[in-house]
Amino acid sequence: MVYPVRSVWFGASLVSESATVATSAARWDALRASWEGGLRDQVGEPSVAWDREAVLVLAGSEMNDHVVSLAVSRLARTGDKVSVEVSYQGQPVDIWTPTHPTLVAVVPQAAFAGAPAFQLTWNGTPWPVACRVER
Repeated sequence: MVYPVRSVWFGASLVSESATVATSAARWDALRASWEGGLRDQVGEPSVAWDREAVLVLAGSEMNDHVVSLAVSRLARTGDKVSVEVSYQGQPVDIWTPTHPTLVAVVPQAAFAGAPAFQLTWNGTPWPVACRVER
């Protein structure tokens, strides 16, 4: 099944490379509390129906790019396997400022029910980052 993804924010951040799903307001608040204040302000407080939705946070590997676009191009589940395809476009900048391209999106909790195996790709290339589901 292919699931809809509602992007909330994307840009450069200091969030370490990771893929995290927060399935409750408490887990989302704890995750946001670990971020620096400027990022919390930029992301804001997305509208989430916690009884059926979750927040997905993807932070790519360290780059020196200006983030032009970042999106989940496809979120699908087949049996116990969840596939997340990320599409990214960046533009190099002249001054080295190491950051991570980061995306915050609202997704259906059903996509992450149980203990699924994850297959993540970044621009069509396997992305070997562990996905944490925080319940």
